[in-house]
Amino acid sequence: MFDKNWAKVLIIGEKEEIDLLEEIYQKQYDNGPIVRTGDRYLELAPFNTSKGHALGILCDKLGIDRDRLITFGDNMNDSELLTVGALGFCVENGSERLKIETAHIAPSNDNHIIDYAIKNIIN
Repeated sequence: MFDKNWAKVLIIGEKEEIDLLEEIYQKQYDNGPIVRTGDRYLELAPFNTSKGHALGILCDKLGIDRDRLITFGDNMNDSELLTVGALGFCVENGSERLKIETAHIAPSNDNHIIDYAIKNIIN
């Protein structure tokens, strides 16, 4: 399956069903390229396809110093993204799983997180 030319598979179901599918998949494929993007969403993608991987490539191509990056995310598909720069924040209303693995929490994405970053982090 992973040697084919495909972009992404999105599985939508009830939370309990998605929990079970995620567990089975991780056991079967030894933590292959799978990400939980919400209680009811499970995504399968080819290896090296993530927001973090893409941002790293973009930084390298444009000569952007990763130590100057601040990233924000709200779900597990942002996990790698939050490790690319100097600071990675999960928003307050983000997934509990992401908040556990992220060192910094920002206000809800409904409450002007860029304004928060400028006033509280950059200054």
